[in-house]
Amino acid sequence: MTKDLKDLLNILKQNQKFKEFSQKNPKPVPCAGFFVLDFKNSQEQYTLDYKVNDDIFSFKINPETNQVQMQQEEIMDKTKPLEEISLNIKLEISEIKDIVNKELEKNNIKNPIEKIICVLQSLSLGKDDLSGKPLGCHTIWNLTCMLSMFNIIMIHIDALDGKVLKFEKKSLFDFVKKQ
Repeated sequence: MTKDLKDLLNILKQNQKFKEFSQKNPKPVPCAGFFVLDFKNSQEQYTLDYKVNDDIFSFKINPETNQVQMQQEEIMDKTKPLEEISLNIKLEISEIKDIVNKELEKNNIKNPIEKIICVLQSLSLGKDDLSGKPLGCHTIWNLTCMLSMFNIIMIHIDALDGKVLKFEKKSLFDFVKKQ
């Protein structure tokens, strides 16, 4: 059963490893969420990432057992800073499949969804045309949807209002050709 971000955050906040991490790092910055919804195999994965200076701390959450595994990683490309994501989202994980299905129907795609890789991330809004100053960032769901018959759908959805920002249909063979 798909868990929502608020449920995952509750599990995380009650976890002893996360409490110790928060005491050592009083202002960790949430920078990404990585979730896999595998409908074909009835499996789900939930990971929340926090940034502290030049390090990333990934917390893999098992909502069935309330267990949390922490792994520390270094930011590989420091030229592309990881921006803070909002954890105060309106569009929850459990609502994603319905929105994807509506978009598939709207685009006359009949293949069933087998898996959705959901990345909660910050999207740069670009720069002001006049001043050249950054306009800031916005939290989005970046979805890679794997359908039957090797079809792949790429969708960006605004995590705050549920508006579809991008919809693109591809085939697995498009990626194989590029290799």
